[in-house]
Amino acid sequence: MSETATTVEIRNAIGITVDQLAADITRCFEDYVIPANTTPELFSSKLRMDAIDMVNTLLAYQGDEMVGILMICRRDAVARVGAMAIAKPLRRQGVGKILMQRAVEDAKGRGDKQLVLEAISSNAPAIAFYEGFGFRTVFSLLGFRKKLGTEASQTRIRPVGLDEVVAIVSKRPRGTQSWETASATVGNMANPATAYAVDDLAVVVQPIGEEFLLCRGLARSGNDDEAKLNEMITGLAGIYPGRTLRLPPFFPEGEYRELALACGLEIDPLSQVQMELELR
Repeated sequence: MSETATTVEIRNAIGITVDQLAADITRCFEDYVIPANTTPELFSSKLRMDAIDMVNTLLAYQGDEMVGILMICRRDAVARVGAMAIAKPLRRQGVGKILMQRAVEDAKGRGDKQLVLEAISSNAPAIAFYEGFGFRTVFSLLGFRKKLGTEASQTRIRPVGLDEVVAIVSKRPRGTQSWETASATVGNMANPATAYAVDDLAVVVQPIGEEFLLCRGLARSGNDDEAKLNEMITGLAGIYPGRTLRLPPFFPEGEYRELALACGLEIDPLSQVQMELELR
C-alpha cells in the first residue's frame, strides 16, 4: 500500500469479496459514457475469462470507501486495463492519473512487454488521457447486429466444443483478435455460452432474455467466410428464430467489417479503439 499526496490510498484487490467489488465497480461507473451494472455473477465470469489479476488490480480508497479502480488483466507478458473508473465526487481531481501512473510503473516493474486497453471511440477526453501516458491507437473495434429470420432452413450448422473454436481462432494472425475475442478468452467461457460451426467457421453465442442472441466470439476460417457466415446466420435463425443477433464492439475492424457487411449485418453505433503502450 502507498499513500498519495491527495490522501488516496492505493491497495490491491486481494481480500475483497466479489460481492463488494461488483457493488463498488457499479458505483464508480455511475453516469459514465457506458454505465456498468456489474453483478457478482458477471464479475466472477469476467474474472475467469479475462484473466483478471487481483494482486495487481489497483483500488483507490479514501478512508474505508473505494473511490477508484483500475482493473488489471494479464496473459504472458501483456497486461490489460480491463476497467478504469473513478467515483463521481472525485472525478477530475487526479485520482485517475495516480492510478494510471502506478499501473504503468507496476507493469514495467513486472517486466511486462505491453500494456493494452480499449476506449469508447466517442470518448475523446478518455482517449486524450491515455495518449498522455504514451498509449497509441492501433485499430478500431466494431460491433454488429442483425435480426434473425423465423423460418428454419437446412444448413451444415453443428454444435461444437469451445476447444474447436479456440483452435480456429489460434490460427489467425496477430492483430486480428482483441482481448475479448482471443482464444484464451474463448477457452474460458462456460454455459450458457454455446458454440456452433459451419465447416471451419465458428461462433460462440448466448441467449439474452427472449429478444437477443449475444455473439461472444466469431472465429474466421479465412477461406470462403462470406458463404459460411451466411449459412451460419441461417442456421442460427432456425435455432433462435426472431432474435436479434448482436456482436459487442470487441471485433477488430480489419478482420470483421467487410465480412459482416457482406452478410447483411449492420454496424452498431457504439465502437471502441484498441490502444497499446510499449513498455520494452
